[in-house]
Amino acid sequence: MKKTAFVIVFGLLVILLAVAATDDKDVPETITLKNEKGDVVFPHKAHHELEYTCKTCHHNVEKDMDTPDKKCHDCHTTDSDVTAQNALHKSCRDCHRDYKKEHSDSEAPTSCSKCHVKS
Repeated sequence: MKKTAFVIVFGLLVILLAVAATDDKDVPETITLKNEKGDVVFPHKAHHELEYTCKTCHHNVEKDMDTPDKKCHDCHTTDSDVTAQNALHKSCRDCHRDYKKEHSDSEAPTSCSKCHVKS
């Protein structure tokens, strides 16, 4: 019985340490995606604080809290089957639409002008 309790407590400790290792200091406040139709300033930290895991958006990571080693445009080029534009529009816009169905007061943008800002 003591051994089982020790294993459980040890397991919880490992999980807590893993979560603590992925604190907010490594998460950028915003990421600016340059675009000819207007840059997109993505509130990265705000999305992180909503408790999405890295894998929610970054399909190229193995585990939930892994840091991606590539940017979207590294693979999703203008010549690829799924361009960065298509991937980001589908991923971001669809997620925001789904979120707004459950949170009608949400300001999650779903239109071009709400994301693309001309400078």
